Amino acid sequence: RAGLGVRDAVRAASTAAAVLLLLAAGRAGFVLAGGWNGAVLATALLASTFFFRSSSLAGHTDLLPVAFSLAGLAAWERDREVRGWLLPILAAAALLSKLTALTLPAALVLRCLLDRRHSALVRFAVRYALVVAAGVAITAPVHGPEWYLDTVRTSLLAPPFTWDFVRGPAELLRYLGSYSEFAVFVALTLVLVLQPAMRATPLATFGAISVIRAMGALANKGSGHNHLDELAGAVAIGAAMSWVQEPRRSAAWTTAALILVVLAASWRETLPLLRHAPKPESRRIELTEALRAAGPSLFTEDAMMALAAGRRPVMADPTTLRSLELRGDSRARRTIARLRAGHYDLVVLAEDLDAAGSWYRDGFLGEPAVEAIRTAYRKVGMIAGAHFYRPISSGGDRGASPSGRR
Repeated sequence: RAGLGVRDAVRAASTAAAVLLLLAAGRAGFVLAGGWNGAVLATALLASTFFFRSSSLAGHTDLLPVAFSLAGLAAWERDREVRGWLLPILAAAALLSKLTALTLPAALVLRCLLDRRHSALVRFAVRYALVVAAGVAITAPVHGPEWYLDTVRTSLLAPPFTWDFVRGPAELLRYLGSYSEFAVFVALTLVLVLQPAMRATPLATFGAISVIRAMGALANKGSGHNHLDELAGAVAIGAAMSWVQEPRRSAAWTTAALILVVLAASWRETLPLLRHAPKPESRRIELTEALRAAGPSLFTEDAMMALAAGRRPVMADPTTLRSLELRGDSRARRTIARLRAGHYDLVVLAEDLDAAGSWYRDGFLGEPAVEAIRTAYRKVGMIAGAHFYRPISSGGDRGASPSGRR
């Protein structure tokens, strides 16, 4: 309706979500750390994290529910008895934005049970349910209740990828070791929340639930660092509080550590962009031209590839094909039947099917689609890291054919 193309619309939504998250972090820093110093510091520290920059630049909307959750954390700090409506509204907005955005309500329920604030729990539960129901009704013209039910069924009955619960804590440790700013923020937050006066606060409870949720999400083999956006926001706020409340004698060390990791993180992320962004392969010019020269029917793992070539994607998110097929979705089965028949002029995958067959089988595409591609298509080369497969029945390469170039 705004006249934007799909890619521009995704970028605009991602930018808006990033701005809202920075505002929410600033609000939480202002309320929890007690003033503008906390607000500015929480915002700056969050902006320095790899997770925030990656999600905001990658066109993701994962930051929107995180923004609602952090704003809800600030509201909870101001209204621990849940006498107002702001906290339930923000918690419901997070849930309506993303089904797994349950950290805030879970933390509040746990805190109320531990503190025996049963009246506050009842008030929150009733208002939360009412706001969620109102949100479903308001969004009905866009996607009705069946859309929400479909999302719940897919997440519970046919989730993408398989699970390995050792992976959750292992991945969290890996990210702590890989990104120094994240590790320092976590350390500063732990020093803060382990103090006796802080253990029963909303931040401590929210942070604990956020860690559990992150490890649960990372246990899925297809999960990525976007599931750490919320935890990164929480520890950025905690680090800001720790810095503001730090005794004077250790303030110099804390300041030096924060400056070091912020500068290091900024340089680490900016240098590769400056080095590789101008290169043609980074802009995928050759890849886009090859896709445009292919036949009219494309199956691309990344829907943005088809859009860049001016083609309509087979699916808005082909990574859900396995989940949809497991649920018996007719569109998914029709797509797999077309793959089996060699209907698509070109299949484009991000990984080599032989090398990453188990990844595609257990995750994005599912076994029927993987076997269909193996049976009906053959690899003809790759461009800019994308692997090209053409139908075996075509009897030759049609249009532009990649010749093994990277």
